Amino acid sequence: MLPTKTSLRVLPLGLVLLTACQRDDAVDLGLERLRIPELPEFDIPGSNPPPNIFAPPDGGTERPDDGTMTLRVVNLSDAPLNACWQWAPESGAMGTQMGPVFRAAGIPPLSQSERVTVDRARIRVTFIPAGAACELAGAETRLVDPTETTTHLGVWFAPGTNATVPNASAFDENVAAIAGKESVRLAGHDTASASLSFAPQGGGPSLSGPSFEVEGGALGSLVVTADLQDVARPIRAKSGGTLSVFFAGGQVVLCDDSGPVVDGVSSCGPEVRQP
Repeated sequence: MLPTKTSLRVLPLGLVLLTACQRDDAVDLGLERLRIPELPEFDIPGSNPPPNIFAPPDGGTERPDDGTMTLRVVNLSDAPLNACWQWAPESGAMGTQMGPVFRAAGIPPLSQSERVTVDRARIRVTFIPAGAACELAGAETRLVDPTETTTHLGVWFAPGTNATVPNASAFDENVAAIAGKESVRLAGHDTASASLSFAPQGGGPSLSGPSFEVEGGALGSLVVTADLQDVARPIRAKSGGTLSVFFAGGQVVLCDDSGPVVDGVSSCGPEVRQP
């Protein structure tokens, strides 16, 4: 009897067919017709792709594998607002508009919302008055283009500001607390340029940069330099705290990123880190 040869054939749907044959006589394995169902085509409607499915447009950039990030909105206006979001590829159809995504009462003035999970991709955030619909005509929007490493993102809103300042509306959140220190970051400003520093009370070396760490319990002032002027905000640094600093309308606004979230919001008011 002639030696038998064994071959391995891999079929769709993960099926593996092991066949045996001889040089002279075919061996009947009862598999005269093995019917493999056709794989369905994966179809994404071109006019409105589902928000959690990525279909790279021609010439576009593929979405990171992990697929999601959190989004928080900071309200620096004088009225409650809500927000909607949708996938906004550089080319191709916009995604489904999602929202309003925050609580029905909206985000109060000088407050920031809790984080919601959204697709980690280029998105458009639409700001609407509390109680309005996402389709509100003339609603102001921001395009947000996170990096592949963005995990937590914030978008801030102050009417009439930063319309011509690139990248002024989105910021990576300062979510990493450091024991014994206050982590401080200049998160946004409505001027062409701005810088941040900390001047300790009673004198001594100052700290400066887009972000830095202040000793917990230290007294001093956070100073934003913009439009050839210095605007100071006194603080007492919190051990293990995180602060986002905004400059809008000539005012320094602090948001406590490490503060408690109550009924879906946390404070950015004048009480944050007051001495």
